[in-house]
Amino acid sequence: MVQASGYLNFSKIKFNFSFGYNGKERKFTDYSIAIWQDLHCWEGIFNFSKFGTLWRYDFKLRIKKIPEVAIGKDIFGFLLK
Repeated sequence: MVQASGYLNFSKIKFNFSFGYNGKERKFTDYSIAIWQDLHCWEGIFNFSKFGTLWRYDFKLRIKKIPEVAIGKDIFGFLLK
């Protein structure tokens, strides 16, 4: 079993990633990707992950100065399905 993670950081966009690989069965056990985009006064965040057979994704737009104010899958989930 191997686990790895890393990130790429550019001026206005960031990528985080991680994954697990089972060498005996020769398949990925889990992985996740996060993308963060600077949008001047706002920031956009997209997360995607898979663990076994479970898939999860999340998208949010939030105000930088007030991160508690966010629009995303939690509020408008029916738009993103």
